[in-house]
Amino acid sequence: MTTGRPGQPKLDDPTWIALLERYVRGETAAGLAREYGVSVEAVAWQARNRGYRKRDRPDAVYRWRSAPPVTPLVDAAERCGFDHDPGDLDGSIARAEAQARRAAAEGRRLDVVRIGRAVERLRARRERGGQPPPPPTAVPLPHEGEEN
Repeated sequence: MTTGRPGQPKLDDPTWIALLERYVRGETAAGLAREYGVSVEAVAWQARNRGYRKRDRPDAVYRWRSAPPVTPLVDAAERCGFDHDPGDLDGSIARAEAQARRAAAEGRRLDVVRIGRAVERLRARRERGGQPPPPPTAVPLPHEGEEN
């Protein structure tokens, strides 16, 4: 250990790494800070700058005072989802429209717009005979010195 003055950290590198390994394995930052005579903020700073944040380590052990609330997360794709079958575009359109009606009844305007766009794309695909949309055409960029 050193004095802990600017340019002279209180703990040397191997000691910090040992402390941070214990932190990632589940020991509390406060307990480790007390044991090593450093602040909790110093532990957090070292963890962040040395790549020992728990969220960066898949093997990290979390200690909760109480269990974290588990709420099912419904993402936009799941909320807007409908059963799409490329071989049955009419059925896919009907399922999407039914999903849009449910979203409208629940007051989810953004989902209604997203599903509506999907329905438009499905209808355009049906008009093309079920083929996927053509790739975008390349637009040449003006060369240096040329005007648009």
